[in-house]
Amino acid sequence: MKIFPHNTLENACTNELKTNQMTMHTAHATENASDNISWQQFTVEYQYPVIFSEDIFAATNPTLLDTVSRLESDKCHRCCVFIDEGVLDAQPNLISQINDYFDRYHHSMTLSGPPIVMPAGEAIKNNSAHITHMQKIVSKQGIDRHSYIMGIGGGALLDAVGLVAATSHRGIRHIRIPTTVLAQNDSGVGVKNGVNLFGQKNYLGTFAPPYAVINDYQFIESLPARDKIAGMSEAVKVALIRDAKFFNWLEEHASKLKAFDKTSMSYMIKRCAELHMAQIAKGGDPFESGSARPLDFGHWSAHRLETMTHHDIRHGEAVAIGIALDARYSVLSSLLDHGKDLRVYKLLKALGATLQHAELSSRSPNGQLSIVSGLTEFKEHLGGELTITLLEDIGVGVEVHSMDEDLIEQSIDWLNSDPDTKTEIHTLSAANDSSNTSKIKTIFSAVSSAVSDDNELNIQAVLAHLSHWIKARTEPAEFDWLKTRLQQLKTDYSDRDLYITLGLIPRKLKRDDLTLSAIEIESAQRDCGREWNPSDWSIDAAARCLVICTLQQLHPDQFEDRFAELCKTAELNEAIAFYRCTAVLPKGETLDSVIGSGLRTHIAAIFQAIAYRNPYPRLHFSQNRWNHMVLKALFIDSQLWPIQGIDERSNPELARILCDYAHERWAAHREVTPELWRCVGPHAEGSTLDDLQYALQDSNELQQKAALLALLSCPNANHGALQATYPMWCKEIENGSLNWDSIGQQYGLTKQ
Repeated sequence: MKIFPHNTLENACTNELKTNQMTMHTAHATENASDNISWQQFTVEYQYPVIFSEDIFAATNPTLLDTVSRLESDKCHRCCVFIDEGVLDAQPNLISQINDYFDRYHHSMTLSGPPIVMPAGEAIKNNSAHITHMQKIVSKQGIDRHSYIMGIGGGALLDAVGLVAATSHRGIRHIRIPTTVLAQNDSGVGVKNGVNLFGQKNYLGTFAPPYAVINDYQFIESLPARDKIAGMSEAVKVALIRDAKFFNWLEEHASKLKAFDKTSMSYMIKRCAELHMAQIAKGGDPFESGSARPLDFGHWSAHRLETMTHHDIRHGEAVAIGIALDARYSVLSSLLDHGKDLRVYKLLKALGATLQHAELSSRSPNGQLSIVSGLTEFKEHLGGELTITLLEDIGVGVEVHSMDEDLIEQSIDWLNSDPDTKTEIHTLSAANDSSNTSKIKTIFSAVSSAVSDDNELNIQAVLAHLSHWIKARTEPAEFDWLKTRLQQLKTDYSDRDLYITLGLIPRKLKRDDLTLSAIEIESAQRDCGREWNPSDWSIDAAARCLVICTLQQLHPDQFEDRFAELCKTAELNEAIAFYRCTAVLPKGETLDSVIGSGLRTHIAAIFQAIAYRNPYPRLHFSQNRWNHMVLKALFIDSQLWPIQGIDERSNPELARILCDYAHERWAAHREVTPELWRCVGPHAEGSTLDDLQYALQDSNELQQKAALLALLSCPNANHGALQATYPMWCKEIENGSLNWDSIGQQYGLTKQ
């Protein structure tokens, strides 16, 4: 019951009456609206063959005849043929072959006019007059919906001819005969047609499936090498987002593909086409009505780069650059594990791709990277929310809705530095002679030769070595800038200046590797009192460390809190540099907490900055934290051999934990990291000794070698029997060519 004051009762009743009237009116309106709307709904099923053949215009090859006659076998079908002039240059007899073929099967198919030669490449898509010209020919030759328009050429010609077929008479049967790798494994098997307009890629176009696609490998054999290489980028693309097994196959067959081995090329084209077809048919959005376009991985920058170079760069060449760029961005944004971007880069390079271009670094008048406008164009072309496909893993794409311009710039810098030319010692296999093995162990010592403590840490020596390394590897003006910033921190410290300095370092200094010699590393270790090994540091990382160590020296009381805040707010590359600094920082309670947070992350690069070639864990971790770190390395597929103290700090509890982990992997029929047994061997007894014996019987040779190494370090194993059973491997162990470092490095190569 509602109670109103006397003076509002009348108004309330009036309002309630109005409400009832509005309710009745709404119900009536809804009923009328329902009566006035009739919903139309129907489903159209699309089906077309993608045929793989060879020499389709040979008189004895019925492929084209069967395709044309598929629906009406008793009819003579009229065909209008457009040919890419580039194809005709490579195969000058093609028109006479086409005429002969149609003459032979004249009862079933006939040419409506002589084949028409059209411009090759993007030229046909950049001038709308070509579309009008082809439409006039279609009209003049009397081509109707029961006739065929046949396009023979690369992706650009097929896009243009497809648009003509889709818009003439509201849709004429279109037979695509792709003649390039890119068209046969990607664009030619899809449902898109289009030309460029208003300076935008594929602005004018349709979604119209072809009547049939015929891939003739003979066209590939006459293709210029540059176009063969360019077309392979789409295979890398679709493997990266959908099929890790295919990516591995591409890696294994890269040399054959670069040599254009026919068997390898044929499989690559077919598998790539199948993956594209599966995405179109089963991806849930064949006509791209949503915001996601997974098949356009690497394309946002590729389309922009094509426009910026006025299409001097091939589409596939631009896509290769875009793939490498987005793979690196995926790592920098913590989506993809560190090192997998280099796998992508190396594969593209192995296939013959060029991954550097001057236009990548060009800027607009306002200072913005010109390539970044490709994001806006990409969004405008698609509409809806900006959606970019990046990598979560090899074979696994992930959608994001924004990209950071600074990370894009860092990715471009990485590409322009040609990362494949950098020698990374941690990828070397163990040498076969004892002198080289000794040298590698000197650089990457996993076992401490002399335990250091904080009393021996000489921070002045750390500062001196860092300064010397940076000065020797930068220009005088660059080093002077750094000295000025350091002096400012010393004389007039502010948090603002600290953050500005750390943020500007990558832009002001080189990002090249330090590439320290073994002598420089040994000298630093001796002078600084730490088994400090910055062999994989970059110049900008060393400069950041110099700032951090200067800060620690100047303000030791407030340092740990400031360091914790820096790590908390850092972007990925900064965080990696900061965590690496712990190698030359004294132990502290807050510092331990910061390192513990870093260990809990699933970002491999952060974990490795703490665990790899860093003496801090060996010196200061409790047994519980140490064991957690080793187990975490296995969980995130990181290796053990670069961890300092991995042998020195092995313990019975860790051996038990690792054996339990191995049992879980075996139960799930999953591989066990062979390095795991390194920490088990010295403490194996009872059931853990049985586990080592079990691993020794594994079918994988690397597992057997690891189990043998572990058993030979076990006081409870029968060493004599092992030496008698495995004399060759024991000899390799004796001469140093088989050791835990080589096991770890070889296993790492199998995981790439």
